[in-house]
Amino acid sequence: MGREALAGDDAFAALAGFLERALARAAHNRGLRELMRHGIIEGAGPARARQEITSHCEHLLARARTQGALRDGVTEADIAPIAAMIDAVMALPAEHPSEMWRRYLAILLDGLHAHPHQAPLPSPGGAD
Repeated sequence: MGREALAGDDAFAALAGFLERALARAAHNRGLRELMRHGIIEGAGPARARQEITSHCEHLLARARTQGALRDGVTEADIAPIAAMIDAVMALPAEHPSEMWRRYLAILLDGLHAHPHQAPLPSPGGAD
């Protein structure tokens, strides 16, 4: 999943596609969601998978940043909280559409994408 994304020419599209595929997989696999959420599954396999996902995200973010497609101020540390926000949507009661998370991913991706005249992001610590 990550290797295909790393091969794409458009770094932001590759990042968006990677996140969409990873989250789609998590939406249909509770064990994977638990791993992404808490990292509570022990063993070399899950730890290696988690590290691989993190590494792919770091490379994709770096490429998007180099191409000028990533919003200024976005860092690798922002990805886990974004995934947690999407996970919260996935955990909504069954009366909500199961694919609603895709709507919120699109909104978040728009916020990650560089656009002219964007206001600077607040600092991660909240103090500016």
